[in-house]
Amino acid sequence: MKWTLYLLMYFPLLIKAQDEKGIKFEQSLSWQQLQAKAKAENKYIFVDCYTTWCGPCKAMEKDVYPSDKLGAYLNDKFISVKMQMDTSKTDGNAVQKRYGDAHAIQQQYKITGYPTFLFFSPDGRLVHRGLGYRQVDDFIRLAGEANDPSKQYYTLMENYQHGKKDYTKMASLALITQEQGDQDLANTIAGDYVNNYLDKLNEEELYTKENIWFMGQFPALLFSAGSKGKYFNLFYHHSDKVDSILDLKDYADYYVKMVIGKEEINDKLWQSDKPVTRKPDWNKISKNISKKYNISYAETLIYPAQLAFYMRIKDWREFARLREDKIKKHPPKPATDSSQRGLARDAWVLNVDAWNVFELCNDKRVLAKALSWSDLSIKLDSENVQVLDTKANLLYKLGRVKEAIDLEEKALEIARSTKQEAIASDYVENLAKMQNREPTWTVK
Repeated sequence: MKWTLYLLMYFPLLIKAQDEKGIKFEQSLSWQQLQAKAKAENKYIFVDCYTTWCGPCKAMEKDVYPSDKLGAYLNDKFISVKMQMDTSKTDGNAVQKRYGDAHAIQQQYKITGYPTFLFFSPDGRLVHRGLGYRQVDDFIRLAGEANDPSKQYYTLMENYQHGKKDYTKMASLALITQEQGDQDLANTIAGDYVNNYLDKLNEEELYTKENIWFMGQFPALLFSAGSKGKYFNLFYHHSDKVDSILDLKDYADYYVKMVIGKEEINDKLWQSDKPVTRKPDWNKISKNISKKYNISYAETLIYPAQLAFYMRIKDWREFARLREDKIKKHPPKPATDSSQRGLARDAWVLNVDAWNVFELCNDKRVLAKALSWSDLSIKLDSENVQVLDTKANLLYKLGRVKEAIDLEEKALEIARSTKQEAIASDYVENLAKMQNREPTWTVK
């Protein structure tokens, strides 16, 4: 009987323990108590700073933190805790008890993006941090850096500011500084690294994963010499090798196009931020690019340059004509797999063009064309609530108020049902403006 009672009492706890996977987050201790515990156990502290509305935060919670591999690494070395940076009506008691601690951490460590990952030494010093969604292996790497004084961001920064410069770590220091939003300091560190280290390496020594990634993250610095520069030629003449090092298709090509586009198009169209002409000779520009490089660069660079040019000089009818011509010659296609999703997919590009017309153009004829692009975008990607919002706003600007309100209400309903709180908040504001017959676009 006693054994039966024992099982009845403790079996649920055993099951729960077996079900707990991944990172074990401390649930009840205050920030002060956590610091004392870390010091007593000589463990580092990992703080996950998240919000209830943050999509990447939810993805970390669902896909990354439950990883057995991650848990096995972190749980032995870190005391982990979650700090919710916002408040909501559904917050439980444990979250509410940490409101004060969360606010203090947010203010003291200047947390503005989510998720932010903070790592503290056993004596309570902030030694490392990260920002944004990370896959399991990448997060283990980040935590490993936090646990290694030779790789800790704040330790490296302190050494750098005191003149103790380790150039083998400086690329990483510049990248993390950039990630934290201090672009001026990141540029200073990157410039120091390039001038005193990277520029002195021979070509073969440049072919490391860290170097190639670094070059792409500071393009204004690395490609400032243009097509005559060392790093442009590295990317242009050895693009396959550059791509293979990072295992990223067309990585080198992106920066090659950036330099060619600047030199062969932008620099010839603009002077002191004013157009050299309102009627560029696009055929001549295309021939020059084809002659110096190859026709594929001309074909891929000219069209987006045309759209950007006519949008910038506010020639919306020419902008619309080019967009319509593109749709006829190369009909947009739906994404067929995950690699085609994201900002570059046809539906989203159409949506962006339609939105730009809505925001910046008052020509009814062009707005009507943009509405047709919005319809096509919805047809290609009906699951994206933002394309519905674009159409609703176009309808409203065209004076079709009831249709606009009906569609914006539908968009709001979908946003709420899919827990896209930030978007839903925008749609509530839009609806109020529509109902009061106020502009939903920026009035200049």
